[in-house]
Amino acid sequence: LVPETAERLVRIASDLGLSHKGRHNLGPTWLGQAAAVCEMANRTISVLHHIITREFVQKPDGGIAQDWANGEGWPEWSGGIAAMYATEIVANHFVDDFAVTDRMDVHGDSDRALSDVIHIHCQHQDGDFNKFEFFKHHYDALENLDRIDHSKARGYALKLAVTAWRMMGGGSKSRHE
Repeated sequence: LVPETAERLVRIASDLGLSHKGRHNLGPTWLGQAAAVCEMANRTISVLHHIITREFVQKPDGGIAQDWANGEGWPEWSGGIAAMYATEIVANHFVDDFAVTDRMDVHGDSDRALSDVIHIHCQHQDGDFNKFEFFKHHYDALENLDRIDHSKARGYALKLAVTAWRMMGGGSKSRHE
C-alpha cells in the first residue's frame, strides 16, 4: 500500500470504532481456526459495505465511480481491492497475534516449488495461467498436460484448472488425461 492508503485504512478503522495495529499488506487469504475465520468474514461484510458506500463516489445507476482525476485507482485508493481493505481492518482489530507469510497467495505463474506453497493466487496478468483467459476458454485445446511440471506453482495451477474443467465436461477434451 502507498502511505496515503495505509493512513486512510487506519482512519476508517477509527471511524468504525475499530482498532488498527498498523499491519498492512496482509493479502487476501486467511488461515486459522474455522470459527474465528468465519466470524471475521462475517464482520468484513459490514466494513466492506462502509468502504464501498462511504469512501467512494457512487454512480447514479449503482456501484462506485473511481475518481481517477483525484488520484484514485490502483495503486492508490482503489475500489477494485476494497474487499482487501476491509479484511485488513478486520484482521487488525480482531486478531492480536498473526503472521504474514510469503507461502500464501503465491502467484499462479510462479516457478516456486509446490512443496513451499500453502495457497496459490491466480492473478490476471500474463503467465502460464491467467484466470480471465481460462474463463474465455483460452486453454481448451491445450495438449500434453502430462508434460506440465506440476511440482511448480505455475504448472500445478494450469494443470489443475484445465484437468478439472475437462473432467466436468468443458473444453475440447472431455476426458481426463
